[in-house]
Amino acid sequence: MMRRDLLALAGLIALGALPAGAHEGELHPGLNDLRKAILPMPTKADPVQEARARAYFTDLPVVTQHGQELRFYSDVLKDRVVAVTLFYTECTGMCPISNAKLAEVQDILGEQFGRDFFFVSVSLDPETDTPEVLKDYAAKFGAREGWMFLTGKKDNLKQITYKLGQTDPRIETHNPFFMLGNVGKAHWTKVRPNEPAKAIAERLRSIAGMPLGN
Repeated sequence: MMRRDLLALAGLIALGALPAGAHEGELHPGLNDLRKAILPMPTKADPVQEARARAYFTDLPVVTQHGQELRFYSDVLKDRVVAVTLFYTECTGMCPISNAKLAEVQDILGEQFGRDFFFVSVSLDPETDTPEVLKDYAAKFGAREGWMFLTGKKDNLKQITYKLGQTDPRIETHNPFFMLGNVGKAHWTKVRPNEPAKAIAERLRSIAGMPLGN
């Protein structure tokens, strides 16, 4: 990763403690050093930080499973508490397992889901994963309003997924982790999909600053 990327990240992401069993080497290249020099978490919205976040995550256009075009930072991430995962519909390994786990978390969150919490499943194979394909795929998991399955132009998705940690061009090598983020506070943590659904829901509530168990 180039130095300018590290500098952009330094004003952007405060990673939380890794979950049990996670390893430092699994983080996005450069984030290990970043954790040592990260700026303190802001207590209120900062336009400079927001600009850095938009520049880092990109504001490239993406398309939802409903065919709606959105900007990745401005419309999908900004000011939200999210669980982000990378997947592709033809994956027969961890992808369906990960999305099934998110479906469990969605049910645990109840009425808070789609209001206080959002899920973002980003396709690594946008040429295959058209909005129509994603809509059928999302229906298999009972995805409710607030769970976005995203596709779009290949070059756009390549840039977005690289920023989310997919640095290997072979999509089958992707890490099936969840990135949980309070975007407004630049607070991010990484969770394995084999954690219990209740624990993931509580982790989301924690980074949102909500009482646990509500």
